[in-house]
Amino acid sequence: MNPIYPDLSFPPAPGDRPYIYINMVATIDGKIVTKDNSVSIKGLGSKLDYETMRYIETCSDAVMVGAQNVRATPGMWYPEGIKRLVVTESGNLNYEQRFFTDDPANTWVILPQKSLAKIPEGIQTISFGESEIDWHQTLKHLKNELGITHLLVEGGAELNGSLFPLDVIDELFLTLAPKIKLGRNLPTYAGGEPLPGDTMQLYEIIHHQMVENEIYVRYRRKWETD
Repeated sequence: MNPIYPDLSFPPAPGDRPYIYINMVATIDGKIVTKDNSVSIKGLGSKLDYETMRYIETCSDAVMVGAQNVRATPGMWYPEGIKRLVVTESGNLNYEQRFFTDDPANTWVILPQKSLAKIPEGIQTISFGESEIDWHQTLKHLKNELGITHLLVEGGAELNGSLFPLDVIDELFLTLAPKIKLGRNLPTYAGGEPLPGDTMQLYEIIHHQMVENEIYVRYRRKWETD
């Protein structure tokens, strides 16, 4: 049993998309990498944070990550039976990595149609949108065709930042590591362009817990009518 979220469950999926939640670990100053964009975040969180990440994965139908996460972590793996999705604009990935070879039947590449020619034979793809990913159609496909009702997103910052403007992030999990990194160009929880005007998305804390010097927080999207 996980000591942070012992009875983890989620509401049903809304409409034509999965219920979507992000899980990340960040330093006190908001950084999500330990060196630069090409380096794995291994070591940023504690052993308990790692175990909690794995537990949240097992509570999900699928895990989605950005291409840079896969490039930076050659040994990336997921529990058996969980669908794994990688998002790439270019299609430039090492398809011999464990991410692709562990369970090919449960692995998909999400990318725009312009990059389909880069994908080797035998790799499953999901491609809506010519020059950029059509997320509305992609998320609809994940739910209706692949049966994914609960989707975990594990970053990085650019993938997270591409989803927030669509207002499809239902929950956030954050482990706050007791560390300072600094760095003007190091990524944070979410990148991308600012939301328009004075727009801000509001989330409410539904669970929080401190273990030693780490703080675990679970947020849920709060709507104007809530």
